[in-house]
Amino acid sequence: MLLYLDRPGMVGALPLPLFTGLLYAAVITPAAVLTAVFLPGLTKLSDAVQVSRLCLATGVALFPAALRPLADQPVVNATVVILGGMAIVGLTRWIARDNLGVGASA
Repeated sequence: MLLYLDRPGMVGALPLPLFTGLLYAAVITPAAVLTAVFLPGLTKLSDAVQVSRLCLATGVALFPAALRPLADQPVVNATVVILGGMAIVGLTRWIARDNLGVGASA
């Protein structure tokens, strides 16, 4: 998978990992802006999915022997990232509901 590529090399004057990160940011940033403008109800999920992706990338960097094979499979990678984002959104709603006392019995 291109996003988890840690091979040495240069593209122009940039190291390959930096180039792939910038390329990813160049594609994702406009998509996130368009989502925020045209589908504002999905911004929480979009943000949570990006946090989930960052957590997965960090896990792959810390434990490459165990997690790289999973991250290299696109279906597993996407499933982990999307379910992680959904779990983050659910957890934040649960915490907010708990802190606001919604549904608490008197």
